[in-house]
Amino acid sequence: MLRILSIALFFAREPLVPWSSKLTYVMFAGLLIAVISGTWTGAVAARKKRNYQAWFIIGFFLPIIGILIIQALPALSGENEKKQKTD
Repeated sequence: MLRILSIALFFAREPLVPWSSKLTYVMFAGLLIAVISGTWTGAVAARKKRNYQAWFIIGFFLPIIGILIIQALPALSGENEKKQKTD
């Protein structure tokens, strides 16, 4: 199936998605910023022994706010870490 799709895309004369609109570039840039921000927020959260996945989602949907919040939070100690994992 994948081979057939790749052959069809190779022989296609027109692009599947037209990149002629400036809005397309803006949306792509916004998605790229959201992914970078989510990854950054999640990495900081993991370093502070917090839940990576939850903070990735927060950083993805609230880029600047998520980064500022996780930077302001203290790292979890052993007792607090067990409490957050059970929640």
